[in-house]
Amino acid sequence: MPDSISSLAKDLDGDPGGCLHSPYHPQRANMNMEGGEGGGGGGGGWLAAGVTAAVLCWQIHNLKTKTTAVEVKIREHSDFITDSKLKELEDLLVERQHIYCSNVKPKSRREQLEDQIRKIDSEFKPHTDNLRVSLNKVLTKDDHCGSEFLFLMTGDKRGNGKLMWEYLNELKMRVKQ
Repeated sequence: MPDSISSLAKDLDGDPGGCLHSPYHPQRANMNMEGGEGGGGGGGGWLAAGVTAAVLCWQIHNLKTKTTAVEVKIREHSDFITDSKLKELEDLLVERQHIYCSNVKPKSRREQLEDQIRKIDSEFKPHTDNLRVSLNKVLTKDDHCGSEFLFLMTGDKRGNGKLMWEYLNELKMRVKQ
């Protein structure tokens, strides 16, 4: 690429083949100097360097713009994945608490959900190290059950659990930081 930039610079300088630098060029015929002896400002080299620098600056600017766009897309994708995992964790905790509060649902199903919850929670490990309400505390001590009548009327399972909601809210705040 630098060769094409140099040739472009020489074309712009009015010296299409670099011939002015040759001792046999017609414009040098009447000059009393050898090739390589400067007879003026020597602007050809500066112009080539300037054009090269301008093209390189333009390319760097384009690369920075593309890099920024890719970083934004990566951040958006990462946020989407994090939000979907938080939603999945919330749904599993709600279902787990619903089974805990149910008199007819099997305990084995709740234990399966707890294993899934622990697996998903491990993906948030950097954020969950210092949470005030830990997941183990939620799974062992959250015994708050909402009204069974309200569940039968509305079908909303989210009335159960207290520590679970504190844990989820704190986790969401830490992940969003």
